[in-house]
Amino acid sequence: WAYFNEDPCCARPHEGLVRRLDRPPGPDTVKAQKLAVLARPAPVVIAGTPLGWAWEEAAGRLSVRWSTVRAPGGAAGPESGTGTTGPTGPTGPTGPGTYVDESRVSTIAVPPASMPGSWTVRVTGGRVLSGLTDRTVRVVAAPGAAEVAVVVQRG
Repeated sequence: WAYFNEDPCCARPHEGLVRRLDRPPGPDTVKAQKLAVLARPAPVVIAGTPLGWAWEEAAGRLSVRWSTVRAPGGAAGPESGTGTTGPTGPTGPTGPGTYVDESRVSTIAVPPASMPGSWTVRVTGGRVLSGLTDRTVRVVAAPGAAEVAVVVQRG
């Protein structure tokens, strides 16, 4: 697929996702049916080794699993997930006096085209750092967890 198509040889209005680049996204500038097919929830960053993920369109469910062990050759952050600081101070609050090293945080994209309205997150072996109004689910593994599993469910 092409984000935007303006072939110099001939018009191909059926190709591309965006009709007009000179206007903000909306019903007259974005092909909604194509966007619904292309915009899927998916893992963006996995802090460990991916074990699998699946998007079930009919059920409106994304399942993601990963091992907390880094893949060979991967850069590893500190083993402790609390009390770490970055070059400019703490990397992000998760509760009173608690901070998480961002190199240990996994991120899952939840686009509104495929997950409109409400949705829930269920985590095994970790905890959610982001709010349900965010369009990214941020998860950190629980101390000592060997594997993390996340299910994002529409509705």
